[in-house]
Parts: sequence; structure tokens; C-alpha cells
Amino acid sequence: MTAWVLASPFVVATAIGSADGVRRLVARAYPLTMVLGWAGVLALVGGALVLGSPVAMVAGAPFAGLAIWTPGPGGDDGGEGDDPPPADDPDEPGVDWDAFDRARAGWRPRTPVAG
Repeated sequence: MTAWVLASPFVVATAIGSADGVRRLVARAYPLTMVLGWAGVLALVGGALVLGSPVAMVAGAPFAGLAIWTPGPGGDDGGEGDDPPPADDPDEPGVDWDAFDRARAGWRPRTPVAG
């Protein structure tokens, strides 16, 4: 029982994180999954500290794994490849790196101010 209570939230969270379809489903049903997740956390903690009920702990532990998920930026599922490249991407055209290196070659190191 102890192993189930300790491991099942992490197993559920890992299973969701590694399956794209399940992750999308959790993102689409975010309000429901968040309520189920926090209800699981309450059952787990309440069963351990207040109720003294191993049944509540065993039942709530897997649902507690849902409580860690939040929607990514823009409410998407956080999938790979959906986001545009960052504005300062060095491979993006428009930056003349040779000119930058030539200009940088003339820079002198700063001299520390004695103080």
C-alpha cells in the first residue's frame, strides 16, 4: 500500500507526459482534470492526516498525479514544434554574424575601477 500511495501520482504524471494523445486530452479537459487532481491530493492528505483512512489515500493517490498539469503558453498542450522560433535565434536571417565578430575583435577589456 505504501508503494502505491507514494508511486502512483508520479506514474500517472509520467504516463500523461509521455503520451501525446493523453496530454492533449488533459489539456482540453483542463478544468475537469485539475478538479480531479486536487480532489485526489485532498483525499491523499486528508486520508493520511485527518481521516486516518487508507482507502482514501489509495483512491486519491493516482488522481493526485493530475494536479501537476497546467496548460502551456497560449493554452496548448505543450507539444514539440508548435511554437515559432525565438526572435533572437542565431540561425534566423537578418543577423550579420561576420560583421559582429569583426566589430567585437576591436573591443578592449574593461579595466576594473579601483575602489
